[in-house]
Amino acid sequence: MANDENTGEPISLNKGHKTNTPEADAPLVDEVLDATAIAEFSTEADDVEISEQLAAMQSEVYRIRESVFLIGDGAKHIVQAKVRTVTEDLEDRIRTHPIPSVLIAAFAGYCLGVIRRH
Repeated sequence: MANDENTGEPISLNKGHKTNTPEADAPLVDEVLDATAIAEFSTEADDVEISEQLAAMQSEVYRIRESVFLIGDGAKHIVQAKVRTVTEDLEDRIRTHPIPSVLIAAFAGYCLGVIRRH
């Protein structure tokens, strides 16, 4: 689990998301496909129906969708923590070296002014 660089606390990947799997007891796609493969060799091929396969696939789609949401949420928290760290580092450098910071800002302003005139 990722930690927030500023606070050191773990970043929850399931924060703000609810699991909405309509068919929580549906079998996994792999289980249905394995059962289908076994059923092809047996005489009872009618055991696995298309509706069971569809329910399993729908359940798998919901699980994948939830995983994508969790990964995106975790990535968002990591990026926010990194931006805070970079901002704090920049502010610290400006506080410790104010004169070079002012000179760099003045030079950048001068360059932008020259570019805009042309």
